[in-house]
Amino acid sequence: MPADLQPLVNCTHVIPSSTAECERGFSHMNVIVSNTRSMLLVSHVSSLLFIKLHGPPLKSWNPKTWLRKHRSATDTQTRVAVSQDKTKDPLWQFF
Repeated sequence: MPADLQPLVNCTHVIPSSTAECERGFSHMNVIVSNTRSMLLVSHVSSLLFIKLHGPPLKSWNPKTWLRKHRSATDTQTRVAVSQDKTKDPLWQFF
């Protein structure tokens, strides 16, 4: 095997071999989209599902520090997203 393909082979070792993670995601989505919350936009459902699957646990969230930074539900300040340099990731070098 060529040495430059080794990082790609290593990436394939983390692909799950079952559909359990996918089924877990559908189960969480069914909890998010219920009869009382059926009017959610797809983008909102996607965001809520991402937070549920990849976000920190709720007990690690401290609302006092969040409010000290002047965050609120009506916050109109926009934050600029930091772009990630994908050229450093070996997987993106193949694309």
